[in-house]
Amino acid sequence: LRTMETEWGQLRRHMQTISPNDFELAITVRRENVLEDFCSQIWDRRQNRPSSLSLPLVVKFVNEEAIDQGGVSKEALSLIIKEFMSEDLGLMAPLPDVEGYAWFHPNFSVA
Repeated sequence: LRTMETEWGQLRRHMQTISPNDFELAITVRRENVLEDFCSQIWDRRQNRPSSLSLPLVVKFVNEEAIDQGGVSKEALSLIIKEFMSEDLGLMAPLPDVEGYAWFHPNFSVA
């Protein structure tokens, strides 16, 4: 009985150290800065908690109350791809021979 009480106490202490971030890849982004916010948080996780990159993605927009059950993540990823593909960024260029496809812009450079 004493061993069981000791194990139960250890389990209870362990459960108190668990956070929601142990079960999901939680990212918080601002709509007006979605690409930079997303990339900086992914980079931070890659550096500090690489195992978290295999967890389910959960996105929250700053100052919005929506709970992500897949739709918020999908919306965020759509905005990220749209910004990633934008001509303003200059990273991607449409393929002239294939409509609807793009590839890395040959003159792109990181400033």
